[in-house]
Amino acid sequence: MIHLGNASTASLSLSGIRRALAIGTCAVTVALAGVLTAPAFAQTPAQAASGGGGKRGDTTVRKTVKQSAPGKMNGMKMKGKMKMMALPRAVLVFPTDGKGGVSDQIADTITETIQARISASEKYQTVYFLRSIPTVARALNEATLTPNEVSHPFDDDAKLRKLMPNAGYDLALTTSVDSYTYDPAKNQVTLLISARLIDYRGAKPVVRAVAENGSSAANGGNAKEIDLANQVAKSITEKLMTSLLSQEKMSP
Repeated sequence: MIHLGNASTASLSLSGIRRALAIGTCAVTVALAGVLTAPAFAQTPAQAASGGGGKRGDTTVRKTVKQSAPGKMNGMKMKGKMKMMALPRAVLVFPTDGKGGVSDQIADTITETIQARISASEKYQTVYFLRSIPTVARALNEATLTPNEVSHPFDDDAKLRKLMPNAGYDLALTTSVDSYTYDPAKNQVTLLISARLIDYRGAKPVVRAVAENGSSAANGGNAKEIDLANQVAKSITEKLMTSLLSQEKMSP
């Protein structure tokens, strides 16, 4: 049996609880609304322009600036790389013409010195002449060139005028051992080497010619003839290349 007084109290209690829940729900709704709408007012366009506003707006502005700078730098770097990637003009280096015997054995030393000096200049690249160069091999197969025209001696103007266009290059470097003597009593080698750099780009070939001679020490001791010959050949070729590369610059 429920008394009226207790029922009234129970009713009031339930009413109070409902009211409290309603007030709490409203408060939560208002709070959520504030949270959801807050980012919209974190930074106005004017604040973004002036650097003001909340941290989130500041971070966004900084990221935009950082992203634009590397793009410009990358573009500049790419342009620089493209310039660096441009290949220098090629010099077709022919095997050295010798006089037979030891003079033929020093040909590799002469060629290697030439290629090293040209590469060190960083203005040109070298291509060593071989029959297996694709353009030369094709010309041989098609009989545009004969075996004689791709063989020693290479310091032959008529031969080079025909060979160079078929090889696909317009700058040639030829060398020859013009004189070789060996004195066994002194164990001494004496050499005369000449070099020609020929530019075929114009209507007429432009030729730059140099020659140098040299000898090993008067008393070679127990050194072998071939070793003395290689030493002298390297020294003379260094002088030849210094002279050629110091002359009027080759057109790039």
